[in-house]
Formats: sequence, structure tokens, C-alpha cells
Amino acid sequence: MRCSGGMFTRRIPVAALAVALLAAVGSPAQAAWRAEEIPGTTGALPPVRTLAFDREGRALALFEGFVQQRRPQRFTGIVTRSPSGGWARPGDVAGVGWGSAQAHTYGRTRALLVTRKGTRLVWATGRSDGTFGTFRQIAAGAGAFSSAANPSGDALVAFTSPRGPVVRVSERHAGGSFTTPRKLAGAAVRLPTVAINPRGDRVAAWFTASGLRARVRRAGKPWGPVKKVSGDPDAGETVLRAVVSANGRFVLAWQSADVREDRPVRLNARVAVRARSGGWKTATLEHSSLASEALAADPAAIPIFDSGGRLLVAYTAKRGAGTAVELADVTESARVRSITSPSGGSANATLDDVAAGEAGHVAVTWAEHDASGSVRTFAALRPGPGAFEAPSDLTPSGQPGLTGSRVAFSPLTGDAVVVRSYVAAGTGALAAAVSSWAVR
Repeated sequence: MRCSGGMFTRRIPVAALAVALLAAVGSPAQAAWRAEEIPGTTGALPPVRTLAFDREGRALALFEGFVQQRRPQRFTGIVTRSPSGGWARPGDVAGVGWGSAQAHTYGRTRALLVTRKGTRLVWATGRSDGTFGTFRQIAAGAGAFSSAANPSGDALVAFTSPRGPVVRVSERHAGGSFTTPRKLAGAAVRLPTVAINPRGDRVAAWFTASGLRARVRRAGKPWGPVKKVSGDPDAGETVLRAVVSANGRFVLAWQSADVREDRPVRLNARVAVRARSGGWKTATLEHSSLASEALAADPAAIPIFDSGGRLLVAYTAKRGAGTAVELADVTESARVRSITSPSGGSANATLDDVAAGEAGHVAVTWAEHDASGSVRTFAALRPGPGAFEAPSDLTPSGQPGLTGSRVAFSPLTGDAVVVRSYVAAGTGALAAAVSSWAVR
């Protein structure tokens, strides 16, 4: 395993890596999880699109579904969880089939929805109980898009143009409307991603044929110039994520699985951190080859900041003939301090999601498959800085699982809540699991 920042290259000592891996599974403790039913989700397709909590502890989740016997057959469904527990199904997002909808909670109980409605990119405000107002247009046509919002309701969305290789951005101040989209880049672009922190610092990034590019905007300042992040071209099914720390540290992470017929899968994961000088430093987290059947799903590298401000990046890594989920602790200069493996001794794990809570709490979910192709959802919790508890299997025995689970922490109880997909009566559905420990 190799990591680099600019021209700097180092190898993590084998002994140190072994200690970190053992620390991840050294504790015999295993958190208790309780299952929760989610009504009315027949036809749900993985992955879960959104899972977010408001400040009062209510959860809002979006999913896409398909039911042949209903009209419309394609729909975007809404489910909510009350602060005291218990799920409800308020209905569907009106007039939207499969629009890659993204919902963001802000304020105490407010919510912002961004989605495609037909060929249009639209938005609406509403509440975390799943009620939304009238859609308003951002753009008449949009391809891939990414949106983000901060706790005050400041938001931005970046999207590709359906008519050419252009990425555009539209922004919103809390309580206002989205601005007229402006051109952010004009090279052959795809896979845009955005992030924003509480004070309004924001980043937009995208792939071109010659590598990854990004622009940043400090709160109250104009957008900076396009900067080269990495010369690596987008290969395979690349998933790009971004995050901005409270003090304005910009981070990008991406992972690809380049699958070609009759060839080993090339698995790559990287992270980039923007230095104070304005340049980007990168680290390679994974660069390996493995058999195609070793992956349970499309892998992703997901960056988060824990409550102590440490940058953690979860990703899928090779282990033996299969894969495991790893979590890298990365410095401001894109140096990997340590690596742990929340998935323990598994060699069949592909990352689904990761989230941070209070007091150093971290939760990771992943999919595992067996030789028959059956999938199960697992979760591991870190109750504070240090080791993860033993992984928990969240899929009941005999129930066919699916990939694409999502996890988030309740600000009210500190519990980790997982929404996962499974197969019931030949079609998809959703269920939840809630951890037993809380913030102390």
C-alpha cells in the first residue's frame, strides 16, 4: 500500500499496519442492534438515496422504487422516523419518477429537495416530515448533478449540461432562491460533486479526460480558479465524494473498479486534501487487482470528519482473494497516519456508507456476499476514538439482502440508524436497524 502527497512517497510499515488491523477487531464486544420495520416500501430499489436527521431527531429518507401494478410504475418514495422511534410512509415525491433526488435537512426541521423532474433540474423546500412545497426550476436540462446544504440552509448544486461538455453551478443563500446557473468548467466533464461547511466555504469537483479538477469558494469570496487535483483519468465506475471541515479544509475522495471482460478488476482509491497554499496533495489508499466476483457492489471512497476534527476516509480494499472495508486516518498534508479495518476478518466486504456522531463515534456499513451470491448488510461502531466493536450482521437469517445501505446518527439519542434494502416476495423493500448505545 502506497500513499503520496505531491512528489512525496512513503510506505506504511507492515508492523504498524498489522497493529492497526488487530486493533480494529481486538475488542470482543459487539453492539446490540434492534430491528425496525419500515412500512409501505414494496418495490424499493437500492441504494437508499438519502438518510438525514434534523436537529430534533427526526430522520428523513428517500428511495427510488418500481412496482409494475401501480401508476406511475417508477417513483421516488419518502419515509420518516419520529424522534421517539417508529417509521411512517408520508407518500412519494410528487411528479418525480427516478430523478436521483437528494434531500438535505437544515434549521430545526427544514428540508431542501433537489431532483430531476423529466429533463428539468428542480428544487423545493419543505419539512423533515416529508412534506415539500412547489417545485421551482434550476435548469431546463441537466445530466448528472450533486447538491449540498449546510445547517443554515445555504446550498449549491453542480450539474453537467446535456448539450455539451460543460459543468454549471447554482447557489442559494438561506431563505432565498437558487441563482441562475453559471459555467464552472468547459472541459469534457462528468461526475460533478459539491460540498459546503457551516460557514459557507464550498468546493466543486469533476472529472475530465485528463484527470480530476476542482474549484473552491471561501465564504463571502468569489470562486477561485480551476485547479488540477490529480492527473488520473476517470476509470471504470468512479464514485467521487467531497467534504469541507468546519475550519475550511477541502477534501475529495474517489474510488473506481475498472471491470473488463476476462481481466482482473483494477481497484483504485485515492484522497486529496487542499493545502493552505492552494495546491492539492493526494494519497493513494488502494491500488490492486482482484477477481470480478470478489466485489459485492460498486465500491466508493467516502471522506468524513469525526467530532474531533480528524479526517477519516472509508473505502474498499483488497484482502486475500476478496475485499475488506478499511478506514484511513489522513493528515492535512494527505499523509496516512493509520489504517483500521471495521469489517474485521471478512474478505467479502464492499463499503456502503460511513457516518460520524458525537464524542468520536463512527459507524460503517457494508455489504458481504457468499459463494451463492447472497448479500447481507453488516455494520460496525466505534464508540469513541480507538477501536471498532465487532461487526454486526443486520440481515435476518434466510432473508435475501441487497447492497446500498445508509447510516446516520440521531442528534437526540446518539444512536446510529441504518436503513438497508432486502428482497421480500420477489421485490425490494426497506428495513432499519438501530444501535443500542448513546452519546454520554
